[in-house]
This record gives sequence, C-alpha cells and structure tokens, in this order.
Amino acid sequence: METIKKGGCMTKDIKYEYIDTRDLKWLNNRAKAANKNHYIPDEIIKYLVWNYKAVIVTFKILHNEVEWRLVIHGGDKYQTLTLDVDFKNMKYVKKGILKKEAA
Repeated sequence: METIKKGGCMTKDIKYEYIDTRDLKWLNNRAKAANKNHYIPDEIIKYLVWNYKAVIVTFKILHNEVEWRLVIHGGDKYQTLTLDVDFKNMKYVKKGILKKEAA
C-alpha cells in the first residue's frame, strides 16, 4: 500500500517476517533434537545471537505434512540458512511492516 506523506514523498509498506534470535536458538535446538533435515550449526547460532536481535525470513515453503522449511537471512557472514520448523512452532515467526520512502 502506497501513501503520500507531507512534502509529497511517497512511502511504501514493505511486509516481512522475522524471528527473534533467542527464539531461533530454541527452534534450532528443537530441530536438532528431532533429527530434522535442516538446522543451523551451533557456531552460527552463537554468532547470530551475539550479533543480531532478530533474523529475517526471506522465504518459506511447506516441506511436508508437519513442518515448514524456512530460508533465513544470516547477515553478511552467513547470508542464506535453512531451518525446518514444525507447524505448532510457527508462532515464533512474527510479521512486521517497514515504511520505506520512495525516491
């Protein structure tokens, strides 16, 4: 949705999904314990928790009848990561809106 701000600038709402890094650590531990196909190595989780408050979910796909496969942006160092998350745990994936000014 585009809106016009005072002064004539256009803004655009950009919708995104994200996971708090503490929740990411918890979800990753669940994935490892359940022997899921995709989880994030511990050293990468430590890096993300130390350096970020949240990570952006760039893509998600239904992986099978009980889980989603999430593609997560891991910052400049780790760029693309994948994680399998059970349906019941998708509540940890939150939605946000960013207002961006158009040039």
